[in-house]
Amino acid sequence: MSEAVSRVVKALYEDIVLGVFPLGSRLVEEPLVQRYDVKRHVLREAFAQLEEMMFVVRVPNRGVLVHEPSPREIRELYDFRVLIESHAAACIPLPAPKAVTRAMREVQAAYSAALKVKDFRTVLHLNNEFHRTLYSACENRTLTSAIEEYAARTHLIAAMKYFDDAIMARTEAQHYELIAAMEGRDRQVLVSLVVGHFNLNQVDRYDALYRHRHRLASNAG
Repeated sequence: MSEAVSRVVKALYEDIVLGVFPLGSRLVEEPLVQRYDVKRHVLREAFAQLEEMMFVVRVPNRGVLVHEPSPREIRELYDFRVLIESHAAACIPLPAPKAVTRAMREVQAAYSAALKVKDFRTVLHLNNEFHRTLYSACENRTLTSAIEEYAARTHLIAAMKYFDDAIMARTEAQHYELIAAMEGRDRQVLVSLVVGHFNLNQVDRYDALYRHRHRLASNAG
């Protein structure tokens, strides 16, 4: 992937996750070419990459749309994530290597600083880095690769949490608890924290919003 394509993929990923482009919205080439200051072929390659990531879909006669997963798809993704991430946590040697927990603390310090000033683009990437660092202590690379892939697929509904101060404060506190558990020896505590870190209320909220949007669309039609 060229540097130009990578830059556009990153920018579009951020804009989708943070709700600049809502789920189901059409991504029109001309405004995006201007927004990201790129050639059309670069934008189209970025679309192809995001389609592989299941962030966008191509619909005949409609063009490229932001993927809007069904509530069932989201629930299945979260069920699978709970399964594989709890298993990975159970495989991590405790106490985790000091290099890992030191890196987690450094990432979390930057995360907290960005959260304080509501720099959500930075928070988004640091959150990903925090979890990537945590699971780097698991020696099963196939498992950690799957964790990263399926976590990314649920980022589509992340916009709901970034502007909820209570959820973000809870997430921040849980990160510090996870670091402490990684430094300890109680594996069950770590596994419980990993499972508890999933905000399943967010899945219920997505379900309600999805049904509301589609009911309005049906009535409008």
